[in-house]
Amino acid sequence: GIQLKQQRGSFVTLDAKVAKLDSNYRQKSAYDKGNRRSQDSAMFGYYALAKGTKWAFTVEIDKQELNVELIKKTLLESNRLGKSRSAEYGRVKITFVDEKDLNFPQILKPIAIANKEYIFLYAHSRLALTDDYGVNSYQPTLAALKLDDAIKIDWDKSQIRTSRYTPYVSIRHNRDPERLIIDKGSIIAIEVNAGFDVEAYSKKTERGLGLYLSEGHGKVVVNPEFLSDRKPQFKQSSQEDKTETKEKPLGLIGTWLETQKKEEELNYELLKEVKLFISKHDVKNKKSQWGQVRSLARANANGEDLYQALFDETEVNNHKEGFLLHGRAKDKWSSKLIDALKDRVLDKHYHDFIKILSIYAPKADDEKEERTDV
Repeated sequence: GIQLKQQRGSFVTLDAKVAKLDSNYRQKSAYDKGNRRSQDSAMFGYYALAKGTKWAFTVEIDKQELNVELIKKTLLESNRLGKSRSAEYGRVKITFVDEKDLNFPQILKPIAIANKEYIFLYAHSRLALTDDYGVNSYQPTLAALKLDDAIKIDWDKSQIRTSRYTPYVSIRHNRDPERLIIDKGSIIAIEVNAGFDVEAYSKKTERGLGLYLSEGHGKVVVNPEFLSDRKPQFKQSSQEDKTETKEKPLGLIGTWLETQKKEEELNYELLKEVKLFISKHDVKNKKSQWGQVRSLARANANGEDLYQALFDETEVNNHKEGFLLHGRAKDKWSSKLIDALKDRVLDKHYHDFIKILSIYAPKADDEKEERTDV
């Protein structure tokens, strides 16, 4: 009964972990030097990667006579990237890791599907392909793929994601024309004739396809072996579990699923406790009151801090600091409900219990709410 969907908005690492991008947004305004204040109608904002984020990139060199050491030295001395480099953004530290060949195992023959022969192009980087007139397009021609002798591109069997962007060139203080991009990870299926030479075509596309090859675009892999494997293979974790157990190891995916199952079971038990609590006590407070409790749950990371925020008996200006003990709030909450919340065992699940309660309690007074047993 689970609806499967693509993992978007994050990345899946080689050891089967989901990693989300840590970023922030800051609103800014241009400065009016004449009036010494923010300039009217000149607001803008920056999305920025968080400090401490680590990234990896590769540099490919076609000609052996190039000064490789000079290229390394230039990269290692680069310390500013992106926009607003003169202000707070863009400082980076680049270090050299290793030299190695990035080769993928391939299937060196066409793949037969329903009495037809196909090859599959895996986009190992962004692709900026062209149409019949050499114009950047989302629908490339066979000529743009260096496949004049192929039959056709089969879009039904392809899996493609697209995007567009306009690069800013700081040296010219201007933007280049907009680019229409087939994103990395996309797969293009092409119907070919029987006996198509996959190995020769793979060598033909080694330097890339389409536009902006010098910027890292255009890298493709022809018939990568992993596309034929229905069970993706992940690297083993570098940390070993020394605990002795007679149970059969679950593997990386199984362990992750087991963790998700335990979290779902815990949430289920907490929801049952919340439903039982609501049925026993008068929780018909206004939604704004429960909304403030929910805000305190977001602001405090653990149960002890949340309990202190709700029931702190420290007096300031003849009022107790705790939200539910403060003069104005206390008048709106029944003393029995406050005592019930205060007397609940302060365990490691207290924070989650209060958070879930603050979500479901406002619905208790809603006659249209469907009431079912959990």
